[in-house]
Amino acid sequence: MENNNNREECKIHLEKWQASGLSQAEYCRQNNLNPNTFQYWKGRFTGKPRSKPRPRFVELPVLSPKNSEHPIIELSFDKNFQVTVRLELDLAWLKR
Repeated sequence: MENNNNREECKIHLEKWQASGLSQAEYCRQNNLNPNTFQYWKGRFTGKPRSKPRPRFVELPVLSPKNSEHPIIELSFDKNFQVTVRLELDLAWLKR
């Protein structure tokens, strides 16, 4: 499959893999197939994208500070991870 672009051979491997119950990685190892090539053909025949879209920056709204004396930037990713930056922070120090 790696050096042969024969569509029928690729379809046969995909069907055999699905019937095998093996993971893609294990099926490729047992059949001496390149896992990246296998993933490419799987995407072509199933119409599914090869990989997830990359994360991108999202513009966030600016809200009025609750306490104008000590404005902050606060990012909360979940209950366990939060980043708080006070605006009086020396940006030159932060760049180091």
